[in-house]
Amino acid sequence: MGKTSNLLVGFIAGAAVGAVLGVLYAPAKGSRTRQRIREDADELGERTREAVTERIDGIRREANGFLGKLRARLERLEEELDKELPSEPDTSQDERDTDYD
Repeated sequence: MGKTSNLLVGFIAGAAVGAVLGVLYAPAKGSRTRQRIREDADELGERTREAVTERIDGIRREANGFLGKLRARLERLEEELDKELPSEPDTSQDERDTDYD
């Protein structure tokens, strides 16, 4: 896992533990406590979705950059091969001279 991934996992775990401890130690009615747990879970879920989306977008950008570099390299290799390999002789004249009778 990369540094960013570890940071993300730590952040999510810390938020979850903090939310649970905060709710458990705060005096409130059962219905209010359940509502707060639900709200905290929804917020944590949203933050997690945002973090995952950002990471996926970053991976896509990196992949697109890599593919662009790979395509450019392949084009350069193709050009080098075209220069190095002899061209095929033109056989069209030979085919016209062939007598099929």
